[in-house]
Amino acid sequence: MKIYVAGNCQAGTLAQLLELGTSIPVERLQRKHDEELDKEHIIFCQPGVSHLMTGNVVLFPQIVMTGFYPDMLSGEQTGGINTPLRNLSSSIVLKAWCESLNVQNTAALFNNSIYERLGFFDHFEISRGELFAQCREADFPIGDYYDAWMAKGCFMHTFHHPKLLVMLDIAKHLTARTGIDWNESMEFDDPQSRGCGWPFYPELAERAGMKGSYEFRKHIQDGGEVLDLEAFINQSFERYALQSIPRTPTCSRLQSTRYANLRATLPAKVRGVHPYTGLPDHQFWRKSAGDDLDPVTKSFTICPDTKVATAGSCFAQHMSRALAANGLNYFVAEKDPGTGGANYGVFSARYGNIYTAKQLVQLFDRAYGKFQPKDTCWRRRARFFDPFRPGIEPDGFASVRELRLSRRDHFTAVRQMFQQLDVFVFTLGLTEAWRAKSDGAVFPLAPGVSAGVFNPELHEFVNFGVAEVIQDLNDFLRRLARVNRKARVILTVSPVPLAATFEPAHVLVSTTYSKSVLRVAAEEVARTHRRVTYFPSYEIITGNFNRGRYFGADLRSVTPTGVDHVMRVFLRHFTVDREIAAEVREALEIVCEEERLLDRGGVKTVPSAVRPATARKPRAPAAKPPVPPVWQWLRNRLRRKPGKSVRAA
Repeated sequence: MKIYVAGNCQAGTLAQLLELGTSIPVERLQRKHDEELDKEHIIFCQPGVSHLMTGNVVLFPQIVMTGFYPDMLSGEQTGGINTPLRNLSSSIVLKAWCESLNVQNTAALFNNSIYERLGFFDHFEISRGELFAQCREADFPIGDYYDAWMAKGCFMHTFHHPKLLVMLDIAKHLTARTGIDWNESMEFDDPQSRGCGWPFYPELAERAGMKGSYEFRKHIQDGGEVLDLEAFINQSFERYALQSIPRTPTCSRLQSTRYANLRATLPAKVRGVHPYTGLPDHQFWRKSAGDDLDPVTKSFTICPDTKVATAGSCFAQHMSRALAANGLNYFVAEKDPGTGGANYGVFSARYGNIYTAKQLVQLFDRAYGKFQPKDTCWRRRARFFDPFRPGIEPDGFASVRELRLSRRDHFTAVRQMFQQLDVFVFTLGLTEAWRAKSDGAVFPLAPGVSAGVFNPELHEFVNFGVAEVIQDLNDFLRRLARVNRKARVILTVSPVPLAATFEPAHVLVSTTYSKSVLRVAAEEVARTHRRVTYFPSYEIITGNFNRGRYFGADLRSVTPTGVDHVMRVFLRHFTVDREIAAEVREALEIVCEEERLLDRGGVKTVPSAVRPATARKPRAPAAKPPVPPVWQWLRNRLRRKPGKSVRAA
């Protein structure tokens, strides 16, 4: 038996590992006819070239991850521009050259605000989704490996060159799948470590919970020198000058509006003008206030498979409906079991309106058995109500037992929601609340409003301040992180005025106080927590730019036009950016120019015409019948020749 390996430059690394890790001859495959191959052979190939192969075909994935290196451009993207790292360019450095910036000013562009502007932070989730899709296409269980790769740091040398641990896992998976013995005692060298190495920038690495650097590694054939950021920029500029690179950008990415006028982002002292000169339009009222106001300057990407859960005040219900209506993965953990109950799907679980941050913390604690309030049941005539979600069943429960069973199922769903969600959107609604004097349990409504009986000896009014709301939000975030480390949180403030106030003040004054407290608290928490973002739905609805058009005749209800504006802005910034998604997919189209350099010992390369991504699903040649799917071929093979090497596949 012989092993043949076909694919992009990663196939060369895989072939070398298989040759060392097994006792079977391994050959890098050029396109051959069946009669030229040994009868007992296995072909490991990537999906992009599988249509060229016949025989015992087993797929392995193409590993591409631009999320670590969103600034990196390949030779195909730049037209073959030469740089210190051969044909690998920095989009920022190349654009700075086009704007005639010097080395020091170019280095100043490598910062968080520029990365936000250029969409670099969005690359990670989008490219992770593409990576998982590539692995699914090759039937490679990346879910079994991804977390382990991430735990060891950045697992790529460049966006198309995986490190040794990745290729070793793929090699071991392929041998286990095909019943080939693997030599666990063998020590391996990383062939890709001889090539160029691009750094995972510190600001980007911090978002992924890793350490980064600005160390650019040259190819071993070019001396293997490690360059810091300024040295890399300086040598890039020197090479651009030698090649007479034009000052007008020819790279399609640099023509995007995101890259327009990077010079204006430099500090005023560098530009030699007053501090406000050249700032972005959104920082000036005259340039940004208009009918289609868009006040978002910070966001992250929510992919189609991202589980988005919602909770909060009544305005949060608009968010829930809009998420579901716009094709996002609105995560409903507590679904209607078909018993005729009400209010399923209004939020991600059947908790009703959660107006205050304290309610949210107590919901978490009650769901996990950390807090058991003394108030467990309110009555209204012969019906029973849950004090913490009195509006869930408009007519109440028929018995205390029915209420308790509903609460048990509800807590199960709440735990599932917190543990499985990817993004949690919480809308802060009020600071005024009523609570039990005995244990501090906070209710969504005052006792007696919809059920129960108000007793001043047992219940008290509270109006939370900024410090208390911040503390409650911080407490919730710590609890959420314990059960779900990957969760991200979007905070919003409801623009809906108070229906009534218990403070001895006009309801407008109380509304202003309450919304101001919530807005300040949300801002402070978003600034101090890396995985928390504030979304300005409050500003969009209440802003004077809309001349009051976003409130109904009662001056309190938000109109559909207002909700549409909020969701239009939300989707624009938090869903997959088409430009960035195109940049990520473009990386899959690239044929590695270093493929020739990595060949060793007579290993043959796949013909340059075979491009894994662009040829992913080509039409079969007219002269030959179409090749059956791998699963169908394996099924037929197993029926004819049981016991062969494909049995484990």
